[in-house]
Amino acid sequence: MKIYSVEYWQENWETLMDRVENGEAIGVENRNGERAVMVPADDEMLKLYTEHDEGVFDPHNLHWTDSHLSLLTL
Repeated sequence: MKIYSVEYWQENWETLMDRVENGEAIGVENRNGERAVMVPADDEMLKLYTEHDEGVFDPHNLHWTDSHLSLLTL
C-alpha cells in the first residue's frame, strides 16, 4: 500500500479518490507521523454504522458516501 503526505492528498484528491473507488487502499501520513488509510467500504463495513440501536446514522448524508469510502486510522 502506498502512503502519501497530507499535502500530496490535498493536491491530488480527485485522482486518489478515483483509485480508492476502484478498490485500492491508499494511506496518508501527517507531519507528526500519524497515519490513516482510505479504503473502499463494503456492505459489512456499512452495516457497522447502520445496523444498531444507538441512534440513526445515514451514510448517504455524508459527502464521501456516494463512492462508499471509509477513512480508518492506523
